[in-house]
Amino acid sequence: MHDRLRRVWDPERWGRPVQLHGDAGAVTRRDIALGTVANWAFGGLSGYLKFTVQVADAMGGSATIAPTFWMYDRIALAGGTCTGRGGCKVTLAYTGGMPGPQPTAAATVWAGANCGFTAPFACPQPAFAATYQAGLVTVVLTYQANYPATFGTLTVQITESNFCAPGVHCSSGAAVAVVG
Repeated sequence: MHDRLRRVWDPERWGRPVQLHGDAGAVTRRDIALGTVANWAFGGLSGYLKFTVQVADAMGGSATIAPTFWMYDRIALAGGTCTGRGGCKVTLAYTGGMPGPQPTAAATVWAGANCGFTAPFACPQPAFAATYQAGLVTVVLTYQANYPATFGTLTVQITESNFCAPGVHCSSGAAVAVVG
Protein backbone atom coordinates (compact mmCIF):
# COMPACT_ATOMS: atom_id res chain seq x y z
CA MET A 1 0.00 0.00 0.00
CA HIS A 2 2.85 2.36 0.86
CA ASP A 3 4.41 2.02 -2.62
CA ARG A 4 1.04 2.46 -4.33
CA LEU A 5 0.33 5.64 -2.35
CA ARG A 6 3.82 6.96 -3.04
CA ARG A 7 3.23 6.47 -6.80
CA VAL A 8 -0.13 8.27 -6.52
CA TRP A 9 1.59 11.27 -4.90
CA ASP A 10 4.46 11.54 -7.38
CA PRO A 11 4.60 15.27 -8.31
CA GLU A 12 6.93 14.60 -11.24
CA ARG A 13 4.36 12.23 -12.72
CA TRP A 14 1.19 14.23 -12.00
CA GLY A 15 2.45 17.82 -11.76
CA ARG A 16 0.27 18.60 -8.74
CA PRO A 17 -0.24 16.56 -5.58
CA VAL A 18 -3.33 14.42 -5.15
CA GLN A 19 -5.50 14.62 -2.07
CA LEU A 20 -5.91 11.52 0.04
CA HIS A 21 -8.59 11.37 2.72
CA GLY A 22 -9.41 8.67 5.25
CA ASP A 23 -12.06 8.50 7.95
CA ALA A 24 -9.65 10.27 10.30
CA GLY A 25 -9.26 13.21 7.90
CA ALA A 26 -6.73 14.29 5.32
CA VAL A 27 -3.48 12.41 4.93
CA THR A 28 -0.42 14.60 4.49
CA ARG A 29 2.36 14.19 1.97
CA ARG A 30 4.67 13.54 4.96
CA ASP A 31 2.48 10.56 5.98
CA ILE A 32 2.96 9.00 2.57
CA ALA A 33 6.67 9.82 2.32
CA LEU A 34 7.34 8.25 5.72
CA GLY A 35 5.07 5.28 5.08
CA THR A 36 2.95 5.94 8.16
CA VAL A 37 -0.26 5.46 6.18
CA ALA A 38 0.55 1.77 5.75
CA ASN A 39 1.24 1.48 9.49
CA TRP A 40 -2.00 2.94 10.82
CA ALA A 41 -3.05 1.11 13.98
CA PHE A 42 -6.67 0.57 14.93
CA GLY A 43 -7.85 0.18 18.50
CA GLY A 44 -11.13 -0.53 20.18
CA LEU A 45 -13.30 -3.48 21.03
CA SER A 46 -13.52 -6.76 19.19
CA GLY A 47 -15.83 -6.71 16.19
CA TYR A 48 -16.08 -5.47 12.65
CA LEU A 49 -13.82 -2.59 11.71
CA LYS A 50 -14.89 -0.52 8.72
CA PHE A 51 -13.16 2.48 7.21
CA THR A 52 -12.96 4.24 3.88
CA VAL A 53 -10.10 5.77 1.96
CA GLN A 54 -10.68 8.21 -0.86
CA VAL A 55 -8.04 9.37 -3.33
CA ALA A 56 -8.67 12.35 -5.63
CA ASP A 57 -6.32 14.10 -8.05
CA ALA A 58 -6.26 17.65 -9.38
CA MET A 59 -7.83 16.56 -12.68
CA GLY A 60 -11.02 15.34 -10.99
CA GLY A 61 -10.29 11.62 -10.92
CA SER A 62 -11.07 9.82 -7.70
CA ALA A 63 -11.36 6.37 -6.21
CA THR A 64 -12.75 5.10 -2.92
CA ILE A 65 -12.28 1.81 -1.11
CA ALA A 66 -14.23 0.72 1.96
CA PRO A 67 -12.78 -2.52 3.40
CA THR A 68 -14.27 -4.39 6.36
CA PHE A 69 -12.09 -6.34 8.77
CA TRP A 70 -12.76 -8.39 11.87
CA MET A 71 -10.71 -7.12 14.81
CA TYR A 72 -9.89 -9.40 17.74
CA ASP A 73 -9.23 -8.25 21.30
CA ARG A 74 -5.55 -8.10 22.19
CA ILE A 75 -4.22 -11.02 24.19
CA ALA A 76 -4.14 -10.39 27.95
CA LEU A 77 -2.57 -12.54 30.68
CA ALA A 78 -3.71 -12.55 34.32
CA GLY A 79 -1.14 -12.79 37.12
CA GLY A 80 -1.20 -15.12 40.11
CA THR A 81 0.62 -16.54 43.13
CA CYS A 82 2.80 -19.65 43.05
CA THR A 83 3.18 -21.29 46.49
CA GLY A 84 5.16 -24.36 47.55
CA ARG A 85 8.41 -25.71 49.03
CA GLY A 86 11.02 -26.88 46.52
CA GLY A 87 8.86 -25.69 43.64
CA CYS A 88 5.36 -24.59 42.76
CA LYS A 89 2.69 -24.62 40.08
CA VAL A 90 0.17 -21.91 39.13
CA THR A 91 -2.42 -21.70 36.35
CA LEU A 92 -2.80 -18.30 34.71
CA ALA A 93 -5.80 -17.38 32.56
CA TYR A 94 -5.48 -15.51 29.28
CA THR A 95 -8.11 -13.89 27.11
CA GLY A 96 -8.26 -12.38 23.64
CA GLY A 97 -5.86 -13.00 20.83
CA MET A 98 -6.51 -14.51 17.43
CA PRO A 99 -7.74 -18.05 16.92
CA GLY A 100 -5.03 -20.41 15.80
CA PRO A 101 -1.88 -21.82 17.33
CA GLN A 102 -1.49 -21.75 21.11
CA PRO A 103 0.61 -18.86 22.40
CA THR A 104 3.95 -19.44 24.08
CA ALA A 105 5.02 -18.30 27.54
CA ALA A 106 8.43 -17.27 28.83
CA ALA A 107 9.92 -15.96 32.05
CA THR A 108 11.14 -12.46 31.25
CA VAL A 109 12.13 -10.80 34.54
CA TRP A 110 12.99 -12.22 37.97
CA ALA A 111 13.13 -10.03 41.08
CA GLY A 112 14.29 -12.28 43.89
CA ALA A 113 13.46 -11.39 47.48
CA ASN A 114 15.90 -11.90 50.35
CA CYS A 115 17.11 -15.49 50.70
CA GLY A 116 19.94 -14.77 53.12
CA PHE A 117 19.91 -15.67 56.80
CA THR A 118 23.16 -14.02 57.87
CA ALA A 119 23.64 -11.59 54.98
CA PRO A 120 20.99 -10.35 52.53
CA PHE A 121 21.10 -11.65 48.96
CA ALA A 122 18.44 -12.24 46.31
CA CYS A 123 16.93 -15.68 45.84
CA PRO A 124 18.11 -17.29 42.59
CA GLN A 125 15.65 -17.53 39.70
CA PRO A 126 13.73 -20.82 39.60
CA ALA A 127 13.67 -23.01 36.49
CA PHE A 128 10.62 -22.27 34.30
CA ALA A 129 8.34 -24.63 32.37
CA ALA A 130 4.88 -24.06 30.91
CA THR A 131 2.05 -26.13 29.46
CA TYR A 132 -0.93 -24.80 27.55
CA GLN A 133 -4.60 -25.39 26.97
CA ALA A 134 -7.20 -23.04 25.52
CA GLY A 135 -7.37 -19.93 27.72
CA LEU A 136 -4.90 -21.24 30.33
CA VAL A 137 -1.14 -21.40 30.86
CA THR A 138 0.15 -23.64 33.65
CA VAL A 139 3.52 -22.46 34.96
CA VAL A 140 5.75 -24.89 36.86
CA LEU A 141 8.69 -23.44 38.79
CA THR A 142 11.48 -25.60 40.19
CA TYR A 143 13.59 -23.86 42.83
CA GLN A 144 17.38 -23.99 42.71
CA ALA A 145 19.16 -26.59 44.84
CA ASN A 146 19.76 -25.45 48.44
CA TYR A 147 16.91 -22.89 48.14
CA PRO A 148 13.69 -24.84 48.93
CA ALA A 149 12.12 -21.62 50.24
CA THR A 150 12.36 -19.20 47.34
CA PHE A 151 10.63 -15.82 47.29
CA GLY A 152 10.29 -13.15 44.62
CA THR A 153 8.32 -11.92 41.66
CA LEU A 154 8.54 -13.49 38.22
CA THR A 155 7.21 -11.68 35.15
CA VAL A 156 5.72 -14.11 32.64
CA GLN A 157 5.09 -13.02 29.06
CA ILE A 158 2.68 -14.77 26.74
CA THR A 159 3.28 -14.27 22.99
CA GLU A 160 1.19 -15.13 19.94
CA SER A 161 2.59 -16.06 16.55
CA ASN A 162 0.41 -13.30 15.01
CA PHE A 163 1.60 -9.74 14.50
CA CYS A 164 0.05 -6.68 16.19
CA ALA A 165 2.27 -4.26 14.28
CA PRO A 166 4.89 -4.65 11.57
CA GLY A 167 7.50 -7.02 13.00
CA VAL A 168 5.92 -7.07 16.49
CA HIS A 169 4.17 -10.17 17.83
CA CYS A 170 1.12 -9.71 20.07
CA SER A 171 2.06 -10.30 23.70
CA SER A 172 1.07 -9.60 27.28
CA GLY A 173 2.98 -9.81 30.55
CA ALA A 174 1.84 -10.52 34.09
CA ALA A 175 3.46 -10.81 37.52
CA VAL A 176 3.59 -14.09 39.46
CA ALA A 177 4.34 -13.81 43.16
CA VAL A 178 6.59 -16.71 44.23
CA VAL A 179 6.11 -17.75 47.85
CA GLY A 180 8.26 -20.70 48.86
